[in-house]
Amino acid sequence: MTNYNLGNSSLVETTSHSYLGVEISQDLKWDTHISKVTASANKTLGFIRRNLSSCNKETKATAYTALVRPTVEYCASVWDPYTNEHIHEIGKIQRRAARMVCNDYQQTTSASGLIRSLDWDMLSTRRKITRVNVSTQSHRGHLALPVSDYLRPASRFTRRSNTNAYIPYHSRTNCFKNSFVPRTIVDWNSLPPDLQPIKEVTQFKKSSSEFFRKQDISNNIRD
Repeated sequence: MTNYNLGNSSLVETTSHSYLGVEISQDLKWDTHISKVTASANKTLGFIRRNLSSCNKETKATAYTALVRPTVEYCASVWDPYTNEHIHEIGKIQRRAARMVCNDYQQTTSASGLIRSLDWDMLSTRRKITRVNVSTQSHRGHLALPVSDYLRPASRFTRRSNTNAYIPYHSRTNCFKNSFVPRTIVDWNSLPPDLQPIKEVTQFKKSSSEFFRKQDISNNIRD
């Protein structure tokens, strides 16, 4: 094994490192980061449950959306999980939050039903919306991310495709296939042709959000 030094200090090998709040692992997987995120979110959720048990539903819901949800969505465009295991682990936080807000811990009560009654979007849907909007605004020059360097306009079109589509990336590894740009291209191409050209930031975000919400509901997607 090669030893590296920085000045007079030896650099210690590590399997993961936190960079701007994101835990980056040597295998480019997100197990460590998601474990860290869920542990922090559950700790905060437990604090809210203990200290706001006598508060009304609105107060507890506000505490969740202000203190817990930002934790599980910080930089989620980068680490948005693609495995069922990770999606389920993240989704469990919101299901627990819904039971806490509604004060309903009965096993016969559907946590998904409670989430719908609170009019909360699925966390997976919110992450998808964020990814597409970050990519779109970067491509249009509103964010300093070199997304355009990796977008290749489609040269062939079918009746179901459109002139704003991009060529998807093909990969044999899940790490690359489900990374930010390749995955977001698939979501972008699924948008209706009349929605993609919208230039106004707020209107595009609103329209794309409504589309993905309806799409995930119709496909019966669950966290």
